[in-house]
Amino acid sequence: LSVDYYIFFLLLFFFFSSRRRHTRYISVTGVQTCALPISAFLYLCQTIFLYIGTLRSSSACVQKTWRISVLVAVRDEDRTLRDCIDSLLQLDYPKEALEIILINDRSSDRTPEIISEASQRSTLIKTVNISYTIPGLSGKANAIAQGMEACSGEIVLVTDGDCRVPRGWAKAHAGYYDQ
Repeated sequence: LSVDYYIFFLLLFFFFSSRRRHTRYISVTGVQTCALPISAFLYLCQTIFLYIGTLRSSSACVQKTWRISVLVAVRDEDRTLRDCIDSLLQLDYPKEALEIILINDRSSDRTPEIISEASQRSTLIKTVNISYTIPGLSGKANAIAQGMEACSGEIVLVTDGDCRVPRGWAKAHAGYYDQ
């Protein structure tokens, strides 16, 4: 059972056990007698409402195929970047409406080689090499801004080189724009 049901049954248990054992010590009025079952009922209704809402939002289907750009700004992430790229290539989203932009922010390890291999392996992957700084921006903000200049998507998603995204990640985000 989930935690919500455990709490619900615990509330009911305390209600029925307190009515039998402690009635001679506690003055129980009509309001006190009704308060716990009403609270338990409202808690159950809230749980059901949230559960139904969760089902509706997770089963949302994409009405329109939005063009999605995924930006990945990386710097010295050679240990985790391959897993990130693999998860992005396995996204459950139409490949013709998806682009992955790997932004190399002046890495000094094997990250540029990994990005080059990935771009040769898939036509979905574009690369951006940071060579200048936009005035007023530095670090990751600069890399993301330059990646934005290179992308063509209607929706832009950003992740890090040390993350792995679930297969439905892009579709879930596109679903929010259909509502």
